[in-house]
Amino acid sequence: MRKVQVITEGALILAIFLVLMLFALYAPIIGAILHLVLPLPFILFTIRHGITLSIMMLIAGSILSILFGSVTNILIAFIFGLSGLTMGYFYKRKSPIGALIGGSLAYTFSFVITYIGAILFLKLDFIKVSIGLLEESIEQSKSIITA
Repeated sequence: MRKVQVITEGALILAIFLVLMLFALYAPIIGAILHLVLPLPFILFTIRHGITLSIMMLIAGSILSILFGSVTNILIAFIFGLSGLTMGYFYKRKSPIGALIGGSLAYTFSFVITYIGAILFLKLDFIKVSIGLLEESIEQSKSIITA
């Protein structure tokens, strides 16, 4: 009976995470705010059920994120899932300072790993793409102003 409740709760929390992630990606204004909330489902699940089940939930969330969007969604699920998992672990041990430091380090570590993985496997450099989009936006703004 206990396993069924844990699986049900994990599925519900994963569904909430996926909905939040999709809104964060595709809703421009509310997306910026939702990026702050994305680790929360993993934090809550880790506090309630421990690190082992949370790692399994992170893997399941990463796989499901591919099904509901593009391949790059796995990177977002990994970044926010790992930071939420780390923060939940420290909150469960009653160490809020450790949660902040650990969550920040996990976020930075996962972002660096994701960036390197995106370059190596996907042949996609987010920084170059972002700079290109920024330059294009500046050129469009210049042309609008001169017109």
